Amino acid sequence: MLYIIGVVSMNKSQTKIVNILLTLFVLLMFNPITSINASTQTEIYEKMVKNDSSDCIGYYPTDIEYVTLETFPVDLDLLFWNDQPSVLAEKLNNIGNGTFDWMLTPWGGHFVSSHFEGANKWYFYCARPLEIIAPTSGKLSNYIVHNGTFSYINGTEVMNDVRLGIDIGSNCVVEFEHLTIPVSLHEQVKDNRHTFTEGDLLGFPTESGPDHWTIDFHYMYKKLNYCPYPALSISLQEEIVSLYNLQYERAKQAGVYPESHLCNNFSISIAETLWGVWEYSDGPFNEHFSNADRLFGYAAGGITLLSRDLTNPDTFWRNLNHPTENMTSDFVGLFEDGHTTPTPGYDRVGESMIKLAEGDNMNGILELITASYDDWGHDVSVYARFSVNLRDDGLEDDLLTIEYFGSLVDAQAGFTDDAITYLRFLGFEDSSTATWIIVLAVVGNALLLGIIITIVVVVVKRKKKVTE
Repeated sequence: MLYIIGVVSMNKSQTKIVNILLTLFVLLMFNPITSINASTQTEIYEKMVKNDSSDCIGYYPTDIEYVTLETFPVDLDLLFWNDQPSVLAEKLNNIGNGTFDWMLTPWGGHFVSSHFEGANKWYFYCARPLEIIAPTSGKLSNYIVHNGTFSYINGTEVMNDVRLGIDIGSNCVVEFEHLTIPVSLHEQVKDNRHTFTEGDLLGFPTESGPDHWTIDFHYMYKKLNYCPYPALSISLQEEIVSLYNLQYERAKQAGVYPESHLCNNFSISIAETLWGVWEYSDGPFNEHFSNADRLFGYAAGGITLLSRDLTNPDTFWRNLNHPTENMTSDFVGLFEDGHTTPTPGYDRVGESMIKLAEGDNMNGILELITASYDDWGHDVSVYARFSVNLRDDGLEDDLLTIEYFGSLVDAQAGFTDDAITYLRFLGFEDSSTATWIIVLAVVGNALLLGIIITIVVVVVKRKKKVTE
């Protein structure tokens, strides 16, 4: 009503201005600023899951405007030990024997590191302090010091364990986690201002043990991580596939690697089933997790249920506990219940093979055959009673209730007070950025509406004065 009175009282120019502002307000209200969500990421990577890594050469998802990288951040010949063929041969033999000795790990895997919620990054397992360089030019986007300690590498004073991001344009950022940075560069970037040129030395991997130098490589678009492979130039794609396939062929011999594609689908959620990644929501450990900043860092903080249908049968076909036996058809998936950091009062099950003892994919009892050496022991059966609660908002608000028992009979008796409820986890995004986007959108809408109301009120008052 106020708008109608005001417009009637305005001249054509005033009416035009208010209408433009009102249109902007409506657009912002009903088309809020958002970043790419997990479902979009899933759709993109469903297109990229191939039986052969080489099938991906030259493939660019049209949904993402990748900034092409002409330079790889580490020397691939040195990463894959082409300068020391005997070391390369040893590593490939280890992979073929089932020992995790990869030089470049698959992107998106849930059973390739301690990140059972999914590793949305590539790991470079350098095993020596190789140089890490800027893969393209850009400006500093973020810099976080994790450790704050100093040491020396090849005579250069360095700061250990930082995270450094480079904005390379078009909403794309490359980030390096667990980077050991020269102190001279630290002094330049610590105030979050710096410009990089392609080929600039950024630092070295972080040493976490004897002959263990590791770094994480992220390629981000609109604050979400994507597989870096499509962003590489054609020549780099061909080179990396050729080297990666050395590992892949040995992984086929081993048969113990469920996720082995160069780019795997990061989302493993399957609608109306128990399959997917789940984050702690409610149960006997509420107080313990009340101040936890990363629930997946703790036992019971999250669980991963990977359907066998989403694994690669070329590289995952062997019984994990009995290397001379093939995995039979009654094994339906893999289980993991978070990181090894203990949660008081919780007995960690650890990585396990899954059989369905009773029920279906929504309600029933799982037989978890432990493949690690955790609280329940190795190669023992743990029975997990579970129930999936489908609520109103699709995958996002699904709940999973689960409880572990030492026998099938006990599991059949029903849930007890020890049952834990989990909320389906669909992937990480930059929560701080997402929060600020929401805040800015709300504030912007409020200011815009305020301007419109102010203009209308002023015009109405002026009209009244003229009338009087």
